[in-house]
Amino acid sequence: MTPAPHLQLDLVDRFGSRVGLRLQPGMNVAIIGVDGAGKSTLVASLAKSLDEAGIPNETFHSFRKFENAFIVPFRCARNSFQRKAVHIYDRSIFDNISKWIQASRRRKTPIIDAFLQLLLKIVNLFYYHFSYIIHLTAPIPAILDRRPEITPTEAGIAQEVYAQLDCILKIAPLDTVTVEVIDR
Repeated sequence: MTPAPHLQLDLVDRFGSRVGLRLQPGMNVAIIGVDGAGKSTLVASLAKSLDEAGIPNETFHSFRKFENAFIVPFRCARNSFQRKAVHIYDRSIFDNISKWIQASRRRKTPIIDAFLQLLLKIVNLFYYHFSYIIHLTAPIPAILDRRPEITPTEAGIAQEVYAQLDCILKIAPLDTVTVEVIDR
């Protein structure tokens, strides 16, 4: 039996932190993070690297709550079973909940904030588990340059919420990432 085609690569951030990925058809990757952190750029880089390696892939960009809550888990499960392509998601249900938490903090509603924190933990337990979840971050000045409609306060709240999300998901953020192909 021939082994499945795969692509081995490293994501390297500006501080030298490395995350190794071994991508092959049937895997589902979620890229999460603050607006302006470079999610769309990373999705494009991963898709290009997979294309160059001859590995089928599909990218998805959705911030619609219904799609992230119901359609994405079905799509991921089907992809895991069929093993036809690598699916790369620019945003996930975790981004939706993060936005709700950020809004509750701006409105200073601690009861809603506590409820959403609990919801986040429940979703992490029962929601479809991605093959990889990659959290991108960036310095606040870089975020503000890329997304001028965001205020410094909003960017700070967003980073604080994503830091809490990192603890729940047990992941570490990467700051300003490049992709290094190791093996095709």
